[in-house]
Amino acid sequence: MKQTFEKPRIVVSACLLSAKCRWDGDTISDQFVTKLKRQAKLIPVCPEIEIGLGIPRDPIRLVKNRNKTELYQLSNKLNLTKRMTDFSRKYFEDIGEIDGIILKSKSPTCGIQKVKLFDSREDKAEFERNGVGLFASEALNYSDQVVVASEVDLQNANNRERFLTSIFMTAAFRKIGPSPTQKKLLAFQELYSSILIALGITKNKTSKLSYSAYSEILYQSLQLKQNAKNIHAIFENALDHYRDDLSSNDIERFESNLNSSRLTIETILKLRATVLVWAVRYDRAWVREQAFFNPYPPELNHT
Repeated sequence: MKQTFEKPRIVVSACLLSAKCRWDGDTISDQFVTKLKRQAKLIPVCPEIEIGLGIPRDPIRLVKNRNKTELYQLSNKLNLTKRMTDFSRKYFEDIGEIDGIILKSKSPTCGIQKVKLFDSREDKAEFERNGVGLFASEALNYSDQVVVASEVDLQNANNRERFLTSIFMTAAFRKIGPSPTQKKLLAFQELYSSILIALGITKNKTSKLSYSAYSEILYQSLQLKQNAKNIHAIFENALDHYRDDLSSNDIERFESNLNSSRLTIETILKLRATVLVWAVRYDRAWVREQAFFNPYPPELNHT
């Protein structure tokens, strides 16, 4: 039976979806975001449009003012800080449950890092690339509950894998509701147990927990990276399930990939695909019931 996935709810900078909202009236797109659109519920937002700036519009910039960061439109000598901060706070107060956020890099509103931060409001002011956009700053307050990334971050295969795994895991957790039956909670724990083990969270930390306690551990896991040693052990366990069914060549090939000097994301994807083939061929339910081997729709592999 084909696995179904709950669609994650993702806030995304509207310009990444080809919306005509950039300051110069131009349009852009992003390959990963476009592909994700078919597998997730994307919630587009352009903070600059939302606070009343037109298209096209004169550029805005981040300006350092003592210990504060201001959003300023130089041409009109317009301080937009309060307008943007008020909008951003209300936006995230009202958005409801979300599973991830993708924001446009380098933007004075949406950039999550390395945004130009000018040292004054002067036309020829110097800048450093150490600013955070004002809308992004509010988004990052949610990073203890959802993953936040830029489209540039997601060009990296490791970042993309972490993002996809996280958004589909939190979407599945959201689906069981804030007051699930013990049966539903245990089913979720079993489905995602191997992913949590890869993150260093063992079953004895999550067994028999209440929803709220489990929720806290789950969201803490979003800040962690999967451990190569734990990943290795999970694949070894999977191999043991099939060892009696496999030829010596199959086993040798799998172990060769598994024991390569660096367990790269490309190697992990290859091993995962192999295990899924075995799961179908030899009908071993345990593997099919572990999200580690199929954490998100396969259409999103190798994006």
